[in-house]
Amino acid sequence: MGPFPDHMDKKTQNDKGITLRPHHLLCTQGYSGKGYNKAFVDNMSEIVGVLRTDPDVRVNICFTTDALCKSCPAKLTDDVCKDDDKVLRYDAGVINILDLQEGEYRYQDLIRSLHDLLTEEKLQNICGDCQWYPVSACRNNILGGRHLMADAHQLKRVEKYEGIMQQAEEMLNDYFDEKAEALQNRIENLMDYYESPEWKQDYADDEAGRFPADMKRGVLSEDGIFDLLEKYNEMRKG
Repeated sequence: MGPFPDHMDKKTQNDKGITLRPHHLLCTQGYSGKGYNKAFVDNMSEIVGVLRTDPDVRVNICFTTDALCKSCPAKLTDDVCKDDDKVLRYDAGVINILDLQEGEYRYQDLIRSLHDLLTEEKLQNICGDCQWYPVSACRNNILGGRHLMADAHQLKRVEKYEGIMQQAEEMLNDYFDEKAEALQNRIENLMDYYESPEWKQDYADDEAGRFPADMKRGVLSEDGIFDLLEKYNEMRKG
């Protein structure tokens, strides 16, 4: 078993979706619009555009040429790159880090695991002699987690507590005694969340811009929760 989250979705390899060889999990994070020629850049930009905007996109990991190799001038034939000595070594480095197997994975799960496991030294050891490493954003993007997005579990969790906070606010604005127990339950749920490691992770990911910009997430604002509690405490005193 690899070092992935318990909820990580992995399925048998199929012919659908984007195929990626292991070390391209790094390249797709470091890519900044440069490439060997226009055909390569156009293909790379299209694929990376999907990977960086769809939090649930899945990729088929293959230990050979892939969707990015399609327009690369270094590709000699299917399964053969003129730089095989290097790229197979890069692949092996990522395979070893992730204990990776061929198959279908959620892209975000893979790059999050890389972010958690890689150090600057390990990244340098894998692809330090790549021609793009010194001139691209690989090191900053990968180690800094620039392209990580909140996963589906986080989104559902934040939506849940955002709804609870909204319900509590509505109860406070139209309070009567029969609502006391229901309101108290919601306040306690919010406090349990706020004091949990999950809230701290959600808050950090929000600060890093990993939630959709149009998503309501006032529950991740310290001021929002404090203001609600202050209003609740004032109501109880009154």
